[in-house]
Parts: sequence; C-alpha cells; structure tokens
Amino acid sequence: MHSAVLFELTDKRAPILASGIASINQDGVVFSPGPGRAGFIRYRWDDFTVKGLETLLSQMPLERSFLQKDSATKLQLIDFIRAEITFKLSKSPPPVKVPVKPVVEVPVKPVVEVPVKSRNKGGQINVALNRNQSSQDPIRAKHESAQKSSKDNENLEIQFSLVPGPVIPAPPQSRLGPDNWLSFSGLLLLLLFLGLSAYAGYEIALFRHQPAKIVCVLSAIFPVIIPLVVFFLPDPAEAKAEAIAQENDRYIIHQKPSPGNDPALTEFPEYETQISESVVDAVSTSNPVAVESYSSGKTHFSDRFFSDHLSRFYQSASDQGETLYIKTAETLIPVHHISALEPESLNVVYALEGEWLEQTLEYSKIEEVCVQA
Repeated sequence: MHSAVLFELTDKRAPILASGIASINQDGVVFSPGPGRAGFIRYRWDDFTVKGLETLLSQMPLERSFLQKDSATKLQLIDFIRAEITFKLSKSPPPVKVPVKPVVEVPVKPVVEVPVKSRNKGGQINVALNRNQSSQDPIRAKHESAQKSSKDNENLEIQFSLVPGPVIPAPPQSRLGPDNWLSFSGLLLLLLFLGLSAYAGYEIALFRHQPAKIVCVLSAIFPVIIPLVVFFLPDPAEAKAEAIAQENDRYIIHQKPSPGNDPALTEFPEYETQISESVVDAVSTSNPVAVESYSSGKTHFSDRFFSDHLSRFYQSASDQGETLYIKTAETLIPVHHISALEPESLNVVYALEGEWLEQTLEYSKIEEVCVQA
C-alpha cells in the first residue's frame, strides 16, 4: 500500500492527491483516490506540469498497472512522458538574468618613462616599459576570465538537463529459448529424445511386421508421429496368415468349377479313369458313365481330398445328375451327399429301402471312390 502523492496540474489547477495509479496507457492516466478504488477522469500528459510529470515518472515503477505491461509498452509510456517534459521545458520562459555587478577596473597609474641614455647606436629595449606591460597583463587576464565565467554561467542557466528515467529491468529469459536448447545439456536431451523415438519405431515396426530400418530412420526424423502411424497401420502378416488359414482349413469346402465348364478338369490321369470290375458289375443294369474314379492304392483319402475334388456333393446332391459311390471292404454305398467332413472320417447320407440314412466312414477303410453320370 502506497502513501498519497501529489501530482501538479497546469493552468493553476489544484494538484491531485492520489494513493496510486489505477490505469495507464498512451492516452493518459487514471488515478486511484484510495485502496481498491479508481477515479473517473483520465488525465492527459499535457495536463501535468513538469514537476507533476517527474513525480509521475518516479511513481510508475511502483504501480501494478504499469508493471503488468509488456516491455515495449513500458518503454513507449516512458518516452511519451519524457517527450512531454522536453516540450514543456522548451516552451517555458527563459530565466531572469541576474544583473552581474560590473567589475570596476582599478586605475593603473601610468608609469613615467625615464629617458635612458643608450650606449649603443642601434638602441636597446626600454626596460622600464617592459616592466609596466608585464605588471598590467595579470590584471587584464583576471578581468577577462571573470567576464568569461559570467557568460558561461548564463549559458548554463539557459540550458537544461534531461531528467533520467527509472531503470526498468529486462523481462526474464524463457527456459524454452534457443540459448537453453543450444547448450550442451539441451543438445544431450534432444539426442536422447530422438534416440528413444527411433528405438520405439524399431520395436513397433518389428511388432507390426513393417521394414524396421526405414521406420527407425523416419522415427528419428519425425519423432512420436511416425511410431504412432506405424502402430495403427494394418499388419500385412495378419492378412496373409488369415488367407493361409482359410486355404488350409479342413472344415471349409472350396467350390470347384464343374468339369463341363473347365476343360482342365475333364482331363484326368489314366489311373483316375479306370473303374474296377466290381463297380461295373454293380451298376451294369443302368449302364452309367464313369466320370471320376479314385482308388486307395493311388489316392490318399482325407478331408482335404473330398473338399478339393468332391465339393459339389457337400451338404447337397450334385446339380449335374451325378452319383457318388464309396466302396469299403464291407459294402458299396450310393451317396446322396456328404453331410460332414472330420479330420479322420466323413458322414454320408444315402437312401436305403425308402429311408434316408446317415453313416460315418473312416478314410482308412475307403477302398474306392467313383462318380457316375
């Protein structure tokens, strides 16, 4: 809390008694008549006398309204006040010259020159005259120095000296400034940060199956950003593994094109077109045409075999009018369709005496598989 201060005004107005400055800007100042209060009048700079401006200039560094300004605004306000002081001093009437008492010159008694006989024809310098001149020189020098000092005093009174303003400390340097980053510790921290970012990118690249060297270099150049981008990229290994898993899944029946549409499937090896005599005897009554034939001696029967070659019989009968025959050591089964494929066996549905029956056959007991049209 500051004590009240008087600020003189021009035009013989009553001075302002204020306890502080409530607001200050380029247009002027608003005083605070008491703690926690603000006046209603903004006084311009030309409303103050030179003494009032000097008081204001000395009071400003103690006021919070001035200290809250930035450095450029503080210097601008101080320049405004100093310029107003200079302007007012230049317009003030010149000081009254104090009459200087004239210096009374002490009359010098003339020296009577005594004629001296000259011994030489050329003549000698008059010694008495030289003595008189040497005695008058100190008096004249003293008189001239007194006049010069009086003129210097008059010139000093006319001139004025600029009132020095308060010393405003510079704002503190920021910790994030370039001087701190360019220091040894700042560079060390920066290199440590880039190294951690590169290591994180390397580990994430290995985890997401991305090129590790490229991601490591990019993570050092663009820290944090590249590791996050690589982390959220889709993993190519996952898509490839899923495709391989679907291809090798023994429970998935992959549809094959019909032999009539695909000429490659109509060409079978010689062993596949051979039909045993037992199968021919069983179906000789209807004279069927053998389309495909597989024997256990030349073919390994498994879930993959039925999925690849006989998928058209899975869950439903073939739409091409074909019949599947599976021969075991005990019987020959005319299969209507395959209901299930297991790792060690398959379930088939067939008609017997007007009823639909389902039977499980192990792959190891199948001797021959034949498709007839």
